[in-house]
Amino acid sequence: MNLVVVESPTKAKTIGQYLGKEYVVKTSMGHIRDLPTYSLGVDIEKDFDPSYVIVKGRKELVDELKKLAQESSLFYIATDEDREGESIGWHIIQATGVDPAKVKRVAFHEITKEAIDRAFDNPRELDFNLIEAQQARRILDRIVGYKLSPLLWKKLSSNLSAGRVQSAALKIVVDREKEIDQFKPAKYYSMTLDHSLGQKTLKSVLISIEGRKLKEQELKERQLLEEIEKKIFPGEVSVEDIKKSEKADTPSPPFITSSLQQEAIKKYGFSAQRVMQIAQHLYEGVETPGGILGLITYHRTDSVNVAEQAQKKARVYIKETFGDGALPPKSPQYKTKSRLAQEAHEAIRPTDVFNAPEKVQEYLKPDELKVYQLIWMRFLSSQMKKGVWEHLSVVLKTREYLFQLKARRIGEKGYLVLYPEKLNEEENNYEILKSLSKGSRLPIEKVTINSHETKPPARYTEASLIKEMEELGIGRPSTFAPTVGILFKRGYVRKERGSLFPQELGKRVKDMLEEYFHPILDLKFTARLEEDLDLIAQGQKKRLDILKDFYSWFSRELIEAQKKITSQKQQSTDEKCPGCGASLFMGFNRFGKYLYCKNCRKKILFDKNGVKVEGEIKECALCHSPMRLVLGRRGFFYSCTAFPRCRYTESYKK
Repeated sequence: MNLVVVESPTKAKTIGQYLGKEYVVKTSMGHIRDLPTYSLGVDIEKDFDPSYVIVKGRKELVDELKKLAQESSLFYIATDEDREGESIGWHIIQATGVDPAKVKRVAFHEITKEAIDRAFDNPRELDFNLIEAQQARRILDRIVGYKLSPLLWKKLSSNLSAGRVQSAALKIVVDREKEIDQFKPAKYYSMTLDHSLGQKTLKSVLISIEGRKLKEQELKERQLLEEIEKKIFPGEVSVEDIKKSEKADTPSPPFITSSLQQEAIKKYGFSAQRVMQIAQHLYEGVETPGGILGLITYHRTDSVNVAEQAQKKARVYIKETFGDGALPPKSPQYKTKSRLAQEAHEAIRPTDVFNAPEKVQEYLKPDELKVYQLIWMRFLSSQMKKGVWEHLSVVLKTREYLFQLKARRIGEKGYLVLYPEKLNEEENNYEILKSLSKGSRLPIEKVTINSHETKPPARYTEASLIKEMEELGIGRPSTFAPTVGILFKRGYVRKERGSLFPQELGKRVKDMLEEYFHPILDLKFTARLEEDLDLIAQGQKKRLDILKDFYSWFSRELIEAQKKITSQKQQSTDEKCPGCGASLFMGFNRFGKYLYCKNCRKKILFDKNGVKVEGEIKECALCHSPMRLVLGRRGFFYSCTAFPRCRYTESYKK
């Protein structure tokens, strides 16, 4: 018997159907060992030596794996091929005490019979560089979280947390809000002319005054445009110049983790965590009449590399479906942006391009089909020919002023055949402009002076925040979704109509950390630390060196902060309690700020717009105990103070 261990039950079931009877496939349910929850678990004085314990609820599983390991000829670690997967495998070996001579490491980017057979035919050893990098990350995060979070509890509010990546992401959101608050809009103007051509009215835009080309947002004075209007209207324009050009439309590279999250968030409004849950299921396999089918390759990746075999199969599909006209001379090659990306990994792609969305839709839930369709179309288009747009620019002249009409049409469809919604843009306008010739004269039907205002920078969405984190080098594919999720969980950020708004608590946490632990919120420092972890994974740096360098300044800052930070947990105010007249104190929690009377215990809460909501007490309709007004994720409601004996709640109406 050979024992195979993977992380999840679905993955175990999928792999099990491809292996013979001589293999027993078991799941570890993720990590079976971790740092303890009740202590730091890291010996700072002894080279940051971690003390791992069996995760709660995993002891019986460890005992079972120990027994099976003794009975088996070989012990295969088949966890995901990344730092986390490598580390899970190492912990399994350590916890079970299996003979190292029995251990084989197998890894694959996709769960298909071919990939699994290839992996088991070519096992390797555990990659201890990846394990070291994961341990370094875990220890760093434990030190930061275990040392900083209690400080926030003491000085600000309970149930708060700080972290390397989490706090840097919070800074990005809060700083953008400050930019918006400080933004002062400025007015500018533009001018358009209406021209009737056939059955359609086209608008030309002023682009030049007296031979000087206008810059964007340049015209600040309306009076100048009013003077121009008087000179040219009523009147006509003549065609001064006609220019035709072509522009290639290159397909986007296949998805990596961050780009998949961004696209699914923008197109369907999913959260980053929801996207990863769906991708996990598509990777591990869905039930079909022929057995469990893994539909996509591994979904935690920062590489746009594609296996040669997958490219060849895509070319066959493209030729059969769309003909030679959609096929480039050779398979496109895309360059990964991240300098430290693991090129041995692949982009996210369908395991078999012939499994078109319409072919597998009956096995997928609606949200799963949406994500799979995104992945399938993105990969297929990345292997197709470029599209070509034909651009037409017509310059019109009246007196010393130039105006411009523009249109475009598709010249060569290429990959755009997959996106028919893009093909109809401005087709009609192009045909109308094409009928014009140099010297043609057009009457000016109407002059419009348009008033504009400069806009503040847009608030981040989940998609744009992940994109910003990726570009800054903060976090890695596996951490983007959990990082954004914890900002919501802690009440630092709320999402409204897709935009991220920092809460008062989030702003205060960010300000406190920035003042006393500046490097934690220094985006360049955080990015350098991520690079150091990548270099450990590549064997170019040592875990101990990185931890020592980090702790040397962090411990000093921590001691100073404990001395200097004044508590903001409950601040006195000039407001008086409406119940007893005593002074009210201001406090903060994950739902926002509140006023509190220490004398009569009255609490006054604030809604998301900063409007006071009285914290009056009323009687429970069931047990007649006092009911307290509380704020939950969905708003205010009354809750019986006899909870959990009485669980009665009542909605709040102002």
